[in-house]
Amino acid sequence: MSEANTILEINNLKTYFYTDKGVVPAVDDVSLKVKKGQIVGIVGESGCGKSMTSLSIMQLIAPPGKIAGGEIHFDQRNLVGISKQEMRSIRGNEISMIFQEPMTSLNPVYTVGKQVAETLLLHNEKMSKAEAKQKVIEMFAMVGIPEPEKRYNVFPHQLSGGLRQRVMIAMALICRSKLLIADEPTTALDVTIEAQILKLMKNLQAEIDTSIIMITHNLGIVAEMCDYVYVMYAGKIMEQADVFELFDNPKHPYTEGLLKSIPRRDVQQNKSKGLYSIEGMVPNMLQLPRGCRFHPRCEYAVDACREGEPELVDLGNDHLVRCIKYNK
Repeated sequence: MSEANTILEINNLKTYFYTDKGVVPAVDDVSLKVKKGQIVGIVGESGCGKSMTSLSIMQLIAPPGKIAGGEIHFDQRNLVGISKQEMRSIRGNEISMIFQEPMTSLNPVYTVGKQVAETLLLHNEKMSKAEAKQKVIEMFAMVGIPEPEKRYNVFPHQLSGGLRQRVMIAMALICRSKLLIADEPTTALDVTIEAQILKLMKNLQAEIDTSIIMITHNLGIVAEMCDYVYVMYAGKIMEQADVFELFDNPKHPYTEGLLKSIPRRDVQQNKSKGLYSIEGMVPNMLQLPRGCRFHPRCEYAVDACREGEPELVDLGNDHLVRCIKYNK
C-alpha cells in the first residue's frame, strides 16, 4: 500500500467475461484508491463497469466472468487469489455491500431481523442468538426503523421500500465494516426517502468511521455525499478528481456531458430543445470503437481520437483525465 491511511487500493484491475461471442472487458485496467473515512464516488451511465468493479472487490464475479489481472489491496491484503474461506471471513464483516434493490436482495421467507442477525452470528461464533437479536434491534433503531422490536419479526414484503433499504443498511453495518460499498442505494426510492437514506448513511459513516464507495449515475448524490470521484465509461476510468474540482473544472467531454445533463434551477432551459443529453449509447463491449471509447459520442472528436486510446494524464492536484487533448 502506498499510504498508511489508505483502506483500499486497486491497481490495473481487469475483470473479463469470456462468452461464445468473444471477450467482454467489463472492467479494463482500472485503478482507484479509497482512504480511511473517505466517501468515494464511482459515476457513469448503466453498463460502464461501476457495479462490476464493486463485485470484483467483493469477489462475487460468477462464470463466465473472472478477474483476469490486477490487484485489490484491502487493509494490507491482496484479495485477488485468496481462498474462498478467507474471503467469506472478510465479506460482510470487514467489507459490506448495499445492493440496488432491497426487495430482491432480502430473502422473502425469513424475517428481516433473522436475516440481519445471521450476518452477526456468521462472524461471531461465540455470540448467542439472544445477544445477536438485541444488537440487531439496536442497529434497527440506529438506522431509523420505528418500533425496532416489532419490525424484527416482520417479513420483507411487509415493509415499505424505504424501510427495506434501512434494513439493508443495518445488515451492511451490523459488523461495523471498515468499507461499505453502496451500489445505487436509492434507485427505487422517491426523492424524500432518498434524502433521508443519504443523510442516514452520511451520519452513520461519521459515527462508525467507515469508508464508503458510492456507485451511482446521479451526480446530485455525488455532489452531496462524495469527497473524491471516479468517472467510468465503457470499463475505463475517464476522469478522477476531488468532488469540488470535478464539478468546477471538468476536463473530459464525457464528464462535461454528464454535468450538463443535470437539471438546474440557476440555468435557463431552452424549452424547445428540452434537457441536454449525450447523443448515442454506451458501446457494445464486444465491439468497442478503435481509439478513445467515447469518440463516437464526443462533439470535440478529431482524427487522433480514432487512432489510439489515450492514457490517463495527471493534471496536478490529484486530477487525472483520459483525453487525447492532454496526451503529449
